[in-house]
Amino acid sequence: LTLTGPPADAADVVVHELAQRTGASYVSVLKLTPSSGLEPIASVVRASDPRRGRARLSGRRAGYLIARTRAGPWLETIGAADQPAWDALSGLTNRSGSTFELELVAGAPIRAGEQLVGLLLMGLEARVGSSRSQRGEAILAEAIDYASILGSLVGNSILDADRAATEAQRLRRILTSRAFHPVFQPIVELDGRRLVSFEAL
Repeated sequence: LTLTGPPADAADVVVHELAQRTGASYVSVLKLTPSSGLEPIASVVRASDPRRGRARLSGRRAGYLIARTRAGPWLETIGAADQPAWDALSGLTNRSGSTFELELVAGAPIRAGEQLVGLLLMGLEARVGSSRSQRGEAILAEAIDYASILGSLVGNSILDADRAATEAQRLRRILTSRAFHPVFQPIVELDGRRLVSFEAL
């Protein structure tokens, strides 16, 4: 893969590739936000339903996913009690209105160097007659491989965009709270010690 452009474009390519290659029902790339939340930048629910820029996750669900991902790649079997939380995250109602339930979810970290900048999530529905452990191992391996590819392709772009957003937010706070004051430094002509202008600082 060789991609240029915004991180969301590369993420779109990856989620579609993964959905088609693996038969995953749900694939999503989420980036960490400066406020310790998660923001989906590209998702696909079944191969025919691309989504971009769903609502940010914050609070317990984001904290849980970030903590799991900081520890490394992971695989989770989804029980009935967990299903509503995963439904809310993935939007597991496709455009035709039909719903489905995930049986397995794999997650893998997307890094810029050593820094965690996002995560790749993949979910599978239950299948009669297929081995859950084999399917889980396969989807986890794909998540690890593609999260590494995403880190190489867009990890630094995500990090740079977050840094720029953090700096812009900091500057807005400074301007709004008037946490600065101008100072005028005189510029003096050395020969005659005559004041010629001021420099604003």
